Amino acid sequence: MATDKTVPQIQIPPVSQWKFGEILYIPEGNKRYIPICYNGSDLVLHLSRCFAPFAVSQYDTKDKRSLVSQLQPEWSSVLDCMTDCLIHEVSEKSELFFGRVIDQDTLRAMYKNLVRQDEKFRYPSTLSAKVNLIGVNKTRFWDEKKTRIETPTEFQGMHYNAIVHIKGIYIQDNSWGIFANITDCQVFTSSVNCPF
Repeated sequence: MATDKTVPQIQIPPVSQWKFGEILYIPEGNKRYIPICYNGSDLVLHLSRCFAPFAVSQYDTKDKRSLVSQLQPEWSSVLDCMTDCLIHEVSEKSELFFGRVIDQDTLRAMYKNLVRQDEKFRYPSTLSAKVNLIGVNKTRFWDEKKTRIETPTEFQGMHYNAIVHIKGIYIQDNSWGIFANITDCQVFTSSVNCPF
């Protein structure tokens, strides 16, 4: 388990105060992208004491992979509220975003949630965000002493803190969701000792 005992910062700015930017049209696949910011700055989440139950995805591009972060329980209600508020705000702007008026129930059915929650509450909630492995926007990795380290070769079983940048909304024909990147990740070494 992570050795950082600080209280996690459980805050998301009110969705009603998010600024949705100009719609960017991507011809391939009839996609649209709408950037998001808050108060003139990037919208970021500070996630503490995360756990990676899986390896990074193998189905994404070689430079970007999805990392599933198991969250602390206190995030569940906050992220549920964010989702409900986001669906409300997008419903209010649906004619602009989608080219037609769409009610909240339909938007909820179309929404590809970056947060997964077990309906029976057997497992902690998870959040899926992209890790950039190469390039200018490469995810930065840090150790417990806040020193830069190389990108881990193995993510599964990793304990960490993460800064997640909520970049914007993507829209396809029958689905939409939030696009999020992990910009920084502080990795904690495992406390598991060899049993032999």
